[in-house]
Amino acid sequence: MSRILLRNVDDLRTSDAPQPVVDQLANSNVHCVEMIGRRGITQAAFTTKEIKELCNLDGITTYMIKQEVEDSLTDASKLELLLRGIGRRTEFLKEKAFAIETPEQYLHVVNDKSKKKLILRFLRNPVEFYRKGVRIGGVKL
Repeated sequence: MSRILLRNVDDLRTSDAPQPVVDQLANSNVHCVEMIGRRGITQAAFTTKEIKELCNLDGITTYMIKQEVEDSLTDASKLELLLRGIGRRTEFLKEKAFAIETPEQYLHVVNDKSKKKLILRFLRNPVEFYRKGVRIGGVKL
């Protein structure tokens, strides 16, 4: 889902995406996608190939919340880093993603509509969904 929301609409036109979806995305103002993970960075459910493809989409800047990443690096997860795939994926993310260090910086990134961005979140659980008409308007973490 994140890949579709962040992908260039012109690229979607030549894909197998249904035309009504492409039309809706062409008229949307999505500029920030937050990918929520209930577990830590080493337990992320995407492969290195998948996250590289997502982070390397044209015009996308990737971010992570520094404190969430640090909190997720427990003794057990540090052992997981020794596994080749997990270690490579984690290193890629640490090199590719910009660290958000303060709540003020987070608000600046989220509210900056000049570029599309992906924010990877860790150790978060959806607590409540907010309604906006007949759609989901937000999520409380």
